Formats: sequence, structure tokens, C-alpha cells
Amino acid sequence: MILKLIFLAFFLIAEIALGIYSFLHTDSLLVKFLFFLLTTLIVCMLIMQATKIALPVDEEQAEKVLD
Repeated sequence: MILKLIFLAFFLIAEIALGIYSFLHTDSLLVKFLFFLLTTLIVCMLIMQATKIALPVDEEQAEKVLD
């Protein structure tokens, strides 16, 4: 849990830093790409977390699928 939180905090800090850097230096395509990549990863993690909360896994069904 703590590791997940640290991982997400790292991505948020990196995204904010890249966002500020991209506003200062708008010609760098690499920085814009990294900013886009981190944004999509964060959105993906949030969607996966929301899906986990909204659609909990039924353990009996999961065991049937694994067998």
C-alpha cells in the first residue's frame, strides 16, 4: 500500500516537474512526449483503481477461471 502511494507520488511529482519544464521550454518534443506519457499512465492507474472499486472481483468466479 505504501509502495503504491510512493509510486503514484513519484509519477505526480515527475508530471508536475515536466509540466513546468514544458511550459518554460515549449520547443522540446521529448519533454512534451514524456509529459503525455506520464499523464496517460496516471489516468490509466486511476481508471484501473476506480474499476477495482466499482466492480469487485468475486473470489469464487476467479477460482473457476483459474482452474
